[in-house]
Amino acid sequence: SIQHLTFVSDCSPAYLWIHLFGCCGGFMGAAWSLTPNDLAAFSNLVALPAAASHLRFGGPLWALCLVLAAAASFAYHGAETVRHDLGSHDMPGAQWAHEVLTPHEDLLLRVDRACAVLAGAATTAASGGPRHLVSRLLRRRGVLSLVMVGLAALLASDFAGITGWCYAVVHSAWHVAAFLSAGFIVQADGDDYDEVSAAAPADLLVVGLGNPGMQYVGTRHNIGADVIEKLAHRAGASLSPAPREHARAVRVQRGTLTIVFAKPDTYMNRSGRSVAALCQAHSINEGARIVVVHDELDLPPGRLKLKQGGGEAGHNGLRSIVQHVQSTDFVRVRIGVGKPPKGQGPDWVLSRPDPEQANDFEAAVELAADAVEMILDHGLEKAMGAFNGKVTEQKVRVCHGGDALFL
Repeated sequence: SIQHLTFVSDCSPAYLWIHLFGCCGGFMGAAWSLTPNDLAAFSNLVALPAAASHLRFGGPLWALCLVLAAAASFAYHGAETVRHDLGSHDMPGAQWAHEVLTPHEDLLLRVDRACAVLAGAATTAASGGPRHLVSRLLRRRGVLSLVMVGLAALLASDFAGITGWCYAVVHSAWHVAAFLSAGFIVQADGDDYDEVSAAAPADLLVVGLGNPGMQYVGTRHNIGADVIEKLAHRAGASLSPAPREHARAVRVQRGTLTIVFAKPDTYMNRSGRSVAALCQAHSINEGARIVVVHDELDLPPGRLKLKQGGGEAGHNGLRSIVQHVQSTDFVRVRIGVGKPPKGQGPDWVLSRPDPEQANDFEAAVELAADAVEMILDHGLEKAMGAFNGKVTEQKVRVCHGGDALFL
């Protein structure tokens, strides 16, 4: 299992050592006072290196949920004396904490469990949803083994009737396994993608721009990344971390063409770094073989415009791509998000549409995915004829068959 975990990412040995130091810190803290409470409480310290070392993959909200779960567990196990007969802390100030917390042991238990569920939900969301999480676990036997060990320790500690040191050791194994696996899950299968990267060159690269992290999911600026998720889903595939290319990507076969769908893991103004690395990995040496899907302030919300070449129009993502690939010939699929109301400025694109607009934005994602598929199947000219002009002037109804009806 350790061997599988070591090769999780391009810098996994460093990650693994950070996690091991976190474990050692927890157990050293417990050994200082040598009570079961301390072992059960301090084993939660492994959440800190797990959250810090995988922050760029899971995002700040995911890391915060992990730390909250660790804090709630720390508080509960510091107070727990009744359920598993653990005694109390011997550390300085422990008597005061014991007197304050122990009367609220039942409440702390509920908070501990609620925060654990919250951390699990955050990890599921950061990994791309339940289907992606299960897919990652099935591909990464080392991480799956860690999860199974943790669940077995949790069940044994809560239902086997053990107490004292025996309980503390077994339940601490659950804490360590849970927090370590949460960190590894959010970037679990990076080396799977590396194997695919070494395959035959791709014909086209389709990139959707956005910002990484849960706090940007569903924002106007991330609509390009949402289109890539939609295209991958339609192809029956899921995006996998590609650490060397600073992206999440998948290769799919569409007829005779090999297509790479990708969304950068960099922030918007550094998108070019990821796009250039993807081009190098898949032997994309012409700008015309790149399709970039992005938000556009100069178009009304939900409208599309397809074109090849052109300027940057003040878009930081496009500017970065031009700087890194040294070409303006790439195809652009521009999705309108509308101009910001007076006074909102940059915050507009980083905000989410209101409930009245949400359905229109979802329809725009579907429509943009239709447009990309038409580019892949029939070429840019036909796609421009179908989606330009008419879409900016008329209301669009999206059909699941891939056709757009102009009403």
